Amino acid sequence: MLNVGLSKSRQSRRFVTDLWLRARRAGRQHARSLMGLFSVSFFCNLTNFAVTSLLVVFTPASLFATYLVAQSVSLLTQSFADGGLSTAGRIIASNERPDAVLIVSLQKVLNRYSIFLAGLAFVIIAVLAGAFSSFDRTSGVRVSFGLLMLSSAIGVIQARGSMWAALIYSGGQFRPYYWTVLAPSVSRLVVVSILLLLHVEITLPILLANDFGSSSVAWLYSTIWLRRLRHEARMRESLVGVPVLSRQVHQLLRSGMVPAVLEGIALQSVVLAGGAFGSGVAVATFGVFVRAIQIIKVVMDPLITYGQRYLRLAAAPKRRRAEASLLGVVAGSYSLIAASVISLYLLAGSFFHHYALGHTFELTFCLASTLVAFMYLCLDSVLLSRGYSNFRLVGTILQVATASLVVLIMHPATLWQLVLFNAIISLPRFVFYSWFYWRRLSEPTEWSLWVPETVEQVASSERV
Repeated sequence: MLNVGLSKSRQSRRFVTDLWLRARRAGRQHARSLMGLFSVSFFCNLTNFAVTSLLVVFTPASLFATYLVAQSVSLLTQSFADGGLSTAGRIIASNERPDAVLIVSLQKVLNRYSIFLAGLAFVIIAVLAGAFSSFDRTSGVRVSFGLLMLSSAIGVIQARGSMWAALIYSGGQFRPYYWTVLAPSVSRLVVVSILLLLHVEITLPILLANDFGSSSVAWLYSTIWLRRLRHEARMRESLVGVPVLSRQVHQLLRSGMVPAVLEGIALQSVVLAGGAFGSGVAVATFGVFVRAIQIIKVVMDPLITYGQRYLRLAAAPKRRRAEASLLGVVAGSYSLIAASVISLYLLAGSFFHHYALGHTFELTFCLASTLVAFMYLCLDSVLLSRGYSNFRLVGTILQVATASLVVLIMHPATLWQLVLFNAIISLPRFVFYSWFYWRRLSEPTEWSLWVPETVEQVASSERV
């Protein structure tokens, strides 16, 4: 019996030692890239949170509420104009080094889709903006039709910038990717700070003009960087031949459009519904809660983005362990940071009196329910890295259907109703993704890294 106990003790120590060694190797392998991603996410979300803090402190709740509605229109247009193209490009072009031929070819495909989607987005937003601005409401947040269309134009520019940033990131070019992501948020903070220092009266048109200029800077920077790859691709063309994207690439691009549009509708439905039915104070306070989540996104966004690329490149035997690690790390990190945010909120409430403070229970419930949203984002990355794509359509349909029912039944107007609405719409998608992942856990991956194909291997309709 003593020998058996000693043997089990040695096995336990060996297991712990092996686990520690694997963790050290993984840390050394990914530390440099992750630290860069954490840094850019930290400064990006920090600057966005700083802009929000300045607006919350130095502007009235009515202005901040109208700005939130305008930003929701921008984000909704971005989801329409993007259509899942940036996610598809980031996954398809994943490589240790940038493949100029692949990226340039994929850029052409993305351009073809994005032009059509941008035009469609303007039409849809014009109809929605006309209905929103002309609806005679005794309560709610009012934004003119012209400013809503300006917000739509900002969303289109943001969609273009996110697509090109995804291509830059896919090739492991983290430094230009950092500048592409950081440029809009930094420029927004600089302009708002200067306006406040000069005691300029801040209005909604000024804020939207600032967003328009900052988004254009990021788009232009990423466009200039990708032109360098285009030159390299032309030099390699005579050696490699004209690159051709396979049918699987086109299928992934098409399959992500409708889910991305539906996801944008679901995510922005809370603020838009609050703008239609609620008061400016309720919408502004919920907007502060949403901006508080930006603090958590400092860690979550790099983890999920890097994890998606890591899963895409992981060998098949290690894939399941990598997926479980991603889910566990994201859940644990979120819980710790959310607890810290709540503590800071309580501390601020004890020293200051403001319309956004004193709602600890609502904030706690909002952050707890947001964990569900981050978990289904992780499952989304895992399933996409496995080669699945059609699952997103069902999940987003469930989410939009739930949001529509809640709006019809609840007419969310108070802060608590907006927080509850935000929690309810995440559950159906998370449940479906979990079920889908569990049913296909034992299946092998359906695709590998992209390999250049010859013209004879694909149909002529699939050529770039």
